[in-house]
Amino acid sequence: MKMSSENAENLKYSILHSNKILYCMRSRPCTETCMCWGLEVNNGWLNAIDDASQRLEALNYLMYPKFRVRVQADQVKEKYGTLHFYYSIVADPPKWMCAWNRLFHSIFDKISKLDFKRVEVLDKDAYDEVVEKELASREEFEKEKEANKNCCNVEVFEKDGKFIRRATYHHYKRTHSVATKHKLMDWLLDRRYFIENWPSRLFDFEPSHAQNCISKILEDKARDIVAKAEKDCYNVCEHCGHYISSKSTYSPRCTTRGWIAYLCQECADKTGQQYVMNGSVWQAGKEVMTKKQYAEEKAKADATCHAAQEDGEEEIDDEDQD
Repeated sequence: MKMSSENAENLKYSILHSNKILYCMRSRPCTETCMCWGLEVNNGWLNAIDDASQRLEALNYLMYPKFRVRVQADQVKEKYGTLHFYYSIVADPPKWMCAWNRLFHSIFDKISKLDFKRVEVLDKDAYDEVVEKELASREEFEKEKEANKNCCNVEVFEKDGKFIRRATYHHYKRTHSVATKHKLMDWLLDRRYFIENWPSRLFDFEPSHAQNCISKILEDKARDIVAKAEKDCYNVCEHCGHYISSKSTYSPRCTTRGWIAYLCQECADKTGQQYVMNGSVWQAGKEVMTKKQYAEEKAKADATCHAAQEDGEEEIDDEDQD
């Protein structure tokens, strides 16, 4: 049964906000994590993702309070018609370091929103750089002279019995931006990462032996849970969640014949995308290309691809011979 858009949004919200340890990066900016975009999947896979998220969060509840090791979701998205659940195993430092990180982010997130009224300041105006190189022999001199005869910035000449190659390089202006307001805040913002990491540098934090052991266990458990979720979504329509039998004559991963999606036949007809069924191409319930035409087009594309590969191999062989 297809899930309504309202129920799907509620389920997405529940997945992200109920599993707080797993999706702790959801509120961070895109410069730090891809989880800022939320769950980048259609509604048909939300039930499988919900089940996997609860299992991973259960591992976090078991291990994190004592060992401070957790499973962290980095990105959840649809790619090539399949579910890709990216995660990492994180060993957190002591509580006071984590409290410092939370305080640091809350302060510097507000500082980054200030209007610094930046202006461009000239570092160095355009200038010419002259580089001279002495050539070893007359043969090299003649070769360089012939190669650079049409170059306006390269001069090859003989001077005092030496062969000289002189090249002139033009460098453009270099500038940098300077804040005219909140200069102290701007100075702190430029040193943001140094200030954030000074406790770990000062106290030389490294994961303990216990944390490394628990990380290995979490890695194995999380791998199995994520693999099961990706397998559960493999034969499920992205839009309605309908299971598609492997014995079906319908090829759901060819719906757009380019950008791959995984849709059942009904959803593909509603979206107007093309799909392959019984060897022919269909769209909106109508056959748009016969089996023979599709086979000819596919054979032509395969021949073109094969010819391009052969040309590339010949070019590589020629370079090797040279």
